[in-house]
Amino acid sequence: MAHLKVLVLAAVRTVLESRITLARTAMEEAQAAANSEEKSSAGDKYETSRAMSQNQRDLNARQLLEARNALHNLELCEGNGPFKKAFPGALIRTTDMLYFMGPGLGKLTLEDGTVFISMSAQAPMGQLLQGKKVGDKFLFQGKKGEILEIS
Repeated sequence: MAHLKVLVLAAVRTVLESRITLARTAMEEAQAAANSEEKSSAGDKYETSRAMSQNQRDLNARQLLEARNALHNLELCEGNGPFKKAFPGALIRTTDMLYFMGPGLGKLTLEDGTVFISMSAQAPMGQLLQGKKVGDKFLFQGKKGEILEIS
């Protein structure tokens, strides 16, 4: 499962780097749009348009910061393991799914077709699995499960 974890980490890193690039580009475009607004005789229209561009820039700046923080946290996890218990940075195989406890990116698919869920430790499933070890059983949304492997 160690090789699989390397692939999962690479996939998560790719998603985060893509989000960083998109947020940075969108932020720069919104800033350029705000800067290019020309004052017209309709001053209110100018101010409204400029404020909307600034709000969009701020939203993209927050998304950029969140993606950078998630990438930083991923980098802190990369050297950790193998794990005996489920903690951030762990790859957890259960009876019905493969989970990576890291940034909450949702369901992702590797090139070989392997599906996994990248979830935060604060997500309901993350909270449920955190601290559990191989062989531990759990109940989530009425479904029974068991931890088969942790890496």
